[in-house]
Amino acid sequence: MKHLLSKFTFFLFAIVPFYGNAADGNAALYDVTAPADSAFVRVLNNTTETVEVGLSAKSEAQPVSSYQLGDYLFLAEGEHQLKVGNTTQSLTLGKNEVTTFIYDGESLSPIKDKFFDGLKKAQVSFYNLTSTALVLKTLNGKHAVVKTVKPGESGSRKVNEVKMAFAAFNDATKVAEYEKTFLKKGRSYSYVVLEQSGKNTAFIVANKISSVE
Repeated sequence: MKHLLSKFTFFLFAIVPFYGNAADGNAALYDVTAPADSAFVRVLNNTTETVEVGLSAKSEAQPVSSYQLGDYLFLAEGEHQLKVGNTTQSLTLGKNEVTTFIYDGESLSPIKDKFFDGLKKAQVSFYNLTSTALVLKTLNGKHAVVKTVKPGESGSRKVNEVKMAFAAFNDATKVAEYEKTFLKKGRSYSYVVLEQSGKNTAFIVANKISSVE
């Protein structure tokens, strides 16, 4: 595991992403190293089919399964083309910019993630892909972890290292649960809730950088 090469401010959630060496004054731990001042892009595939995620700066495509999050792809700041399935979108990315794109089969909707710069805490990012505003709370509903997130948006918070189960709530109503997870300091995690055929589906991802080149 290696430390990130640039300071984070998130989304991942994000956010969120992730570099090289603590000696460089950087924070979170991830499996793949990226150059300093990179931008990061990933796709949440909100469709029933696996899709191929391609970037003009990459020679390979990244497959992302149905209703899943891809790993972050790093690239240099500047102009790029993102292609998911038959949808192509032009991007202008700044250094240390982190974005999750939601793919619905026809379009790509960006959610800006935040860099994460702490070795002493973990980062929790909550993505709400339902039709109602939600809060991420402890499983018993007594404590808010990430305050109200509107539909199609995300929120994040740094937390102490802990093993705990969370749940998504609409006011006092629990709409989705997440299994108990050990949130390790220096890492960031994405908690996602989305609607599938009228029902809510929830999953957790420990964020990482893709090795796709």
